[in-house]
Amino acid sequence: SFPLIKSNNTVDLPIMEYVVMSSWNSALDSGNRISLQALEHTLKRGYRFLDFEMYLVDDQVQVSYSSESNSDIMESEPILFFDACEIIAKNAFYVSNKEDPLFIHLRVRTPGDVIYSKIADSLIGHFETHLYKNKVDKNTLFSDIQGKIVVLFDVLMSSGIRNFECKGGCRV
Repeated sequence: SFPLIKSNNTVDLPIMEYVVMSSWNSALDSGNRISLQALEHTLKRGYRFLDFEMYLVDDQVQVSYSSESNSDIMESEPILFFDACEIIAKNAFYVSNKEDPLFIHLRVRTPGDVIYSKIADSLIGHFETHLYKNKVDKNTLFSDIQGKIVVLFDVLMSSGIRNFECKGGCRV
């Protein structure tokens, strides 16, 4: 079991003072296959920074991976992002470090803007009450994001996200 930050009475520092257990391609297993079981295992091990490569296939947001940094060709059978969100919702806040914030890092591989509203629908549908709605930077207090989900987009890979920048009155 992993130590809880809350038990250390250190929740009033800025997040830049903490180390977050992170995973890359969080639903990827040791055989280079994407699976919901691998994601569940990642969560149960206490990881609080999850990373996913996102693709739009048949008008559905999917999670897969590619070993090529500039490729939108999947190298594993994908899983639905909706299903990944379901696994996160069922497990992320039922582990020993459930009060620690959960960071979801998305690397959108499919070009174009269509995928972003579909990602938002899944995030809002599964996590609306847990989504942190303010700007996060290195000075954000850990206590402000406790028990919350912070969604991050890799802007170098997910260039279309700039078209969805919140300028006030946003749903999330």
